[in-house]
Amino acid sequence: MILRVTNSDVDYGSETYKISLMDFGCKEYHPFIASNKWEKVYIDITEDTPKGIIRQVIPMLPICPVLDTDNISKRMLFLLCEVFNDEAYELVSLYTTDFSKFKERVINLIKERNANI
Repeated sequence: MILRVTNSDVDYGSETYKISLMDFGCKEYHPFIASNKWEKVYIDITEDTPKGIIRQVIPMLPICPVLDTDNISKRMLFLLCEVFNDEAYELVSLYTTDFSKFKERVINLIKERNANI
């Protein structure tokens, strides 16, 4: 089963359970999320994605971020740092010094994550 955390109206099919970004931020959903075996968890990284929640669930879930790499705000950068905690320093450094290299690094991290899950 796949979990999609998104505000999109797209129907992802019967093998995907979808919750909104707002619901993802509500602690009432966390036991449900943690108690299920998810093959992948796709999380939209947007201005509406709750901060601090990804860090809480990442040890239990195979997180794959979904985002527009051409429009990454500082808030979205910090959400990416939650997802890619080991690369947080590198991401922040590249974001502030060379956005094109930052973007390339984020794309590669997402590809690696998708390939390893």
